[in-house]
Amino acid sequence: MRKLLAVMLCLTSVAHAQTPESNQIRRFIEEGQVQCNGPQESDRTCESMATYRFVADGSLTYDYSALLSGTDIVRNGTALATLDGNKICGVISGAEARDSSFERNGAPVPDNVRQQIVSALERLPETHICTQYTADNGQFAGTVYVNGTARPELAQNSIWLRDTQGWIVGQRP
Repeated sequence: MRKLLAVMLCLTSVAHAQTPESNQIRRFIEEGQVQCNGPQESDRTCESMATYRFVADGSLTYDYSALLSGTDIVRNGTALATLDGNKICGVISGAEARDSSFERNGAPVPDNVRQQIVSALERLPETHICTQYTADNGQFAGTVYVNGTARPELAQNSIWLRDTQGWIVGQRP
């Protein structure tokens, strides 16, 4: 479940205080940088990656790629989020699985595998996910909240990348 939720660790909100982290995160988004969650800098891999864009009402839309828990399958999709201070928040719902694509080693998974994944994800309850970021030695430590409750076991660091060349989601083949 940890890596499945990594899909949405790209999401977080609720603090109104401006912090150095909130200013940095807003700047990263405005510059079009890509968020890499669970980075392994030595082999240039991430558990998930997200590219955010501000929309007219001030909320965010983002494209993501995330490794599904316990598999070598990457989920790709688009979702909505909010930025509030140093938090990015969004809602996970099983219904959005229908609009996602799934791949293994860069190729789409077979239709029967996709149908199994979508069927499993559609059964998940709607879940509100927020990640609060704090600067931590060149990375950002992410404290995750699920439906308002802190979940320390889901904590994950992230980095922001100007250039994603050579970076991938998942393990190197």
